[in-house]
Amino acid sequence: MRASFDIQTNQIPSLVTWFNLYVGFSTLNNRIDRVERKLANGMLSDTLLCRYQFHQTYRNVLNRKRLGLLPDIHDFAVANTLSFVASVEAAHGAMSDAQRDRLRTRIIDGLSPDRDIRQLQHELRAFVHYSRAGYKVDWIDNDADRYDFLVYGPKGSFELECKTFAENIGNPISTDVSIYWFDHVQNVLDRVEFPNSGTFEIQVTTNERISQSVLVSTVRDFVKCTPARKQYEGATVQFQPRPDFDRLLGRNQREALLTEFADWQSKHNRHCMVAANKKSVLFFSLHGNRAPRPYNAICNSLKHAAKQFSATRPAVIWGHFLGLSEEDMRNLLERNQHTRTALDVFGSYLFKAESRNHVCRLRLSADGDLLQGSNRKMVRGGGPAYDLNSAVSRFDNNLTDID
Repeated sequence: MRASFDIQTNQIPSLVTWFNLYVGFSTLNNRIDRVERKLANGMLSDTLLCRYQFHQTYRNVLNRKRLGLLPDIHDFAVANTLSFVASVEAAHGAMSDAQRDRLRTRIIDGLSPDRDIRQLQHELRAFVHYSRAGYKVDWIDNDADRYDFLVYGPKGSFELECKTFAENIGNPISTDVSIYWFDHVQNVLDRVEFPNSGTFEIQVTTNERISQSVLVSTVRDFVKCTPARKQYEGATVQFQPRPDFDRLLGRNQREALLTEFADWQSKHNRHCMVAANKKSVLFFSLHGNRAPRPYNAICNSLKHAAKQFSATRPAVIWGHFLGLSEEDMRNLLERNQHTRTALDVFGSYLFKAESRNHVCRLRLSADGDLLQGSNRKMVRGGGPAYDLNSAVSRFDNNLTDID
């Protein structure tokens, strides 16, 4: 099945105007400006570019609107951004005044550089999905650790909890931790000369977040003396000089430097940044103290989600893989000789515990490819979704079906 959306292109200008008024144009610009400054400072990792896709794309939409132009609806980033705005408008129309205020607060908070708007985007995707099917969907909008929606279908009501699985799930270094490190790295570099070009590999040796004072003193000390390797409290730092970077910088071959950075990043991980001045360029990578454990992290997320339900109604968990393409999702859905898919393991884990027998369905989805209407008057898109049904739930799976 697909979780889909469509938007008439002639609705786009009024939709964008409405969103600007609802959230606040100056507030939106402020959040987008803060993100663009962070990216301009060298935080060019794939993970951050995915997290900040809305910010960059919406700025482009605003710039084109100012010129009286529609955005490029062939671009999936544009379609994904507009679908979020349209979902906000749809949810707004079904909310009380208090819920609308809370939604606006969540949007503003989610657009901050150290937050991820995509969790809210997923919740709104689910809201629109069931609402368009004719179901009544109530937001459970308190601050308690509860499920997201109570859905009323023709066969009865059920509870729905939405979860997102980020690109770095199970990685000992989360995107939030890398932002924390690289923010302070950049702050130090803004104040300290770094005479030698090269690569920094930072191995974090503790699961606890290093204090700001220790982190700043670590980076400042190392940049000043640039030894080959040095152990600090909570981190080991290693530096390798790269005189070839100096030569490329001297010839103003910045594109070649970015290619070098992409090659170097692919050999390490997604937690990388680049910093440069007129004389030198530095590459940074951040590593954890153990191997990634994505399976364990996803299972823990599902276990926590199951505890958020009341256990008095049928329950559905809808998990969405962030940064997973439709092609990747389809590869995961290929069945082996035992007619099982790679994703079936999560259903097996979730449904095996008797304490979770109120959960009768697990839905897993990913972002899809853009589907453009032939008349060029509609943005249409969506992504693949895969349902796993419990064979041991005390509730009937059919209660959560969409006819």
